[in-house]
Formats: sequence, C-alpha cells, structure tokens
Amino acid sequence: MLTSADTFSSAMMFAEYVKDNGLGKIIGEAPGNAPSGYGDTATFVLPNSRLLVQISTKQFQRADKNTDDIWVSPDIACDADNAMDVLYRVLS
Repeated sequence: MLTSADTFSSAMMFAEYVKDNGLGKIIGEAPGNAPSGYGDTATFVLPNSRLLVQISTKQFQRADKNTDDIWVSPDIACDADNAMDVLYRVLS
C-alpha cells in the first residue's frame, strides 16, 4: 500500500489495519493523521449565544494497542513522489 502525508481519515485507518494485521507492506510516508484519536464530529448552535459548536462523538483506537508507534510508519520509507518507483523495484 502506498501512503503519504496526504493519507487521512478512512485511508489512514485502512493503512493501519493493513499494517497492524500483517496484511501487506506500507511504502511511502506516514499518513497525515494518527490512528488513535477523536473524530466524527457533531455540529450545533448554542441556543442563547448562537455560537457554533463542534464536538467529537467517537474515540478511535489503534488496532494494535501494544505498539509504541503513534503513527502508521511505513515498512519501506521513502518520499511519496518516489513510492511508485520503490514499489516497482520491490516487485521485480
């Protein structure tokens, strides 16, 4: 799987599942957000002040809770611009 700093949200979660469950190799850069954190926001307006509020409604936990890696580190690190070339070298 190829990743870069522009790999976010569900794409990052997919990379995390691939990495943590040994389903394949990650080539490129670490995704742009951490696998453990908060998300799925709800937005509402406070009735008196009319301020717009946004809060997280879910906590996401990394599949492999035993890892010390706070990011999804690639198995083969390289610049995202070179990841396809690296993939071709690995495959040949």
